[in-house]
Amino acid sequence: MELKYLNTVRMILETGSFQEAARRLHYTQSTVTFQVQQLEKELNVKLFEKLGRRMALTQAGRDVLPYMDGVLDAAAALLDYGKREAELKGTLTVGFLESLLIYKTPRILREFREKAPDVQLSLKIANCYEIVAAIASGAVDVGLHYNVTKQSLSVVTEPLAQQPSSLVASPELAEDERDFISPGQMKDAAIIYSEEQSVHSRILNEYMLRKNIKMKHSMQVQSIEAIKLCVAGNLGVAFLPRCAVEDELRDGRLIELDTEIEGGTVCAMLSYHKNKWMSPAMRLFIELVKKSFLTTEPQ
Repeated sequence: MELKYLNTVRMILETGSFQEAARRLHYTQSTVTFQVQQLEKELNVKLFEKLGRRMALTQAGRDVLPYMDGVLDAAAALLDYGKREAELKGTLTVGFLESLLIYKTPRILREFREKAPDVQLSLKIANCYEIVAAIASGAVDVGLHYNVTKQSLSVVTEPLAQQPSSLVASPELAEDERDFISPGQMKDAAIIYSEEQSVHSRILNEYMLRKNIKMKHSMQVQSIEAIKLCVAGNLGVAFLPRCAVEDELRDGRLIELDTEIEGGTVCAMLSYHKNKWMSPAMRLFIELVKKSFLTTEPQ
């Protein structure tokens, strides 16, 4: 069995197509197809099926993927054998939720850069579910995200710290629009959110459903910084991680609205593949993350 065939499978999963995998690996598409066919022949299973424009693993492919990951990680560890533990080189790919990247990890990244200047750090912003999926497929080494109910069996998740949340609005919001406790309301204000499936959107939607509070308008804005600007401009209200709005609440650009939301605090999680070999760079990054989340100092 050729290790390069297993690397090709990983690249197909990361890129979603044989063509893009061939481009990244500097192969022809026929070479990628041949390698997959040879691997399927050796394993006696069908690994891929086409779903729309993307190539996805079959059930058999999902079943054998942990074994392929284990072989590749073992090979990486073997090639690294004999190197000094303190030798920090190579590439580390980290998946971040936007709010954690911007508001909780700048100090971690600065310290990592100081301690590991020769490591190529690749940061990928995605939602919680995408980060877990990318770790499971091997596309991401380490992930920082909020707790989500659906987890991959191949992904290890460790709790870091509880992160409070706040429903925020502009100081210019009309007084009769600030009540988010009394049930059975129809509000003119808009709800502003980043993604319908985000943890914070789910918490707020469930609360408002229980309270029978309805909003006439909604706005989807991808960036948290843009959401805060929209809220400060009195375009609506938003339920956000408190770490993202502390400065604005402190200087009066935003105000916090009272709610009776239970369970509005979400847990920040650290994730990595359970079978992945932990390089010195990956080990250092995880240590810095855990140390940082034990403190409450400004980032």
